[in-house]
Amino acid sequence: MSNRWKNAVMDKVIEIVAAKHSPHFESEDIYSYHNHFAQLFPNNNNIEDKIRQTLQFLRDDDKLIIFVSRGHYALNTKVRT
Repeated sequence: MSNRWKNAVMDKVIEIVAAKHSPHFESEDIYSYHNHFAQLFPNNNNIEDKIRQTLQFLRDDDKLIIFVSRGHYALNTKVRT
């Protein structure tokens, strides 16, 4: 998993939860930044798939986000980086 993707997605997760004043967010919140990610990664033609894969990686390997239910996540506020 590319650190560039992990950092880019995590930056948007933090931005979203800060704006919501809640650790909870939806995959649709992240997908709404499709154009942002397309500019960062112009050679990637599967932006939403890569976002989904990155969310799964952040959930399973880094434990930075928590799966709540399909399409619903929460920032893991107990993990220290």
